Amino acid sequence: MKLTVQNINYKIKDKEILKEVSFSLSDGDILAVLGSNGAGKTSLFEIITGIIMPTSGTVIFDKNNSFTDVKKKVGVLWDEITLFPLLKVREVFKYIASIYGMNECPDFMLECIGIKPYLNSYMNELSKGERRKVEILLSVMHNPNLLILDEPTSSLDPLIRNSVWTNILKSDNRTIMFSTHQWEEAAKFANKIAFINKGKILNNPASAEEIIKGSNISKKIIVGNNTNITSDGICSYPIKDNIVYLIKNGQDDVLMKIREQTMRYSIMDIGLEDIYHLLIFSEK
Repeated sequence: MKLTVQNINYKIKDKEILKEVSFSLSDGDILAVLGSNGAGKTSLFEIITGIIMPTSGTVIFDKNNSFTDVKKKVGVLWDEITLFPLLKVREVFKYIASIYGMNECPDFMLECIGIKPYLNSYMNELSKGERRKVEILLSVMHNPNLLILDEPTSSLDPLIRNSVWTNILKSDNRTIMFSTHQWEEAAKFANKIAFINKGKILNNPASAEEIIKGSNISKKIIVGNNTNITSDGICSYPIKDNIVYLIKNGQDDVLMKIREQTMRYSIMDIGLEDIYHLLIFSEK
């Protein structure tokens, strides 16, 4: 399913939550939306799924302007919402299946992520990870053309996360939009990545490889936080007990300044987290 978001603005009183958000997804695109808590990710997802109305702007699904017209072709998953806590897992699957004219959740899905042993358990008896597996299956069991997923794998271990993406979520021509705080997950499974900060999309969505290649960063240097480098136009950010410096082409004098203070530094590969900090730095 094609998804087009055009010039979305959203305000609560005088506070701007989303600012001129625009992007488009074609059939089969997988878009990861990366940003800190409060950046506007959930509000954007709520507008796309018709829960709240934007102050201005349009969302188009294929050629439909209303989520109501396509909702049975869409799967939605929200973060931190426990569905039907007093029902058994089997009963929840049966109820949701009936909404879509199905008898039950396909057996291969239950087997794939190991939820079959819990079918007779109550939802409120499951661990956080087990509940998340159930919620993922509920969002995808009707084979939707579009998935809107709010931090879908946040409580899953890496092996299960890979299995969920490979065997459950990804499908030919299925369009997926998801938020995550996992940089590696975004780079591995999304063919488009968008960074959001203070309600604004900071980049033209593209693959991780394209974004990193186009960043103009020549080096990522990590030093102890007792090193003090002052230089105009240099992006830096703290990480644990260290400081990361992102050096663009033409800024190699920064490495010389670091060497004047310490020889204990590391030069590392550039990742999506670095691009995110660089884009925020460029907005200042």
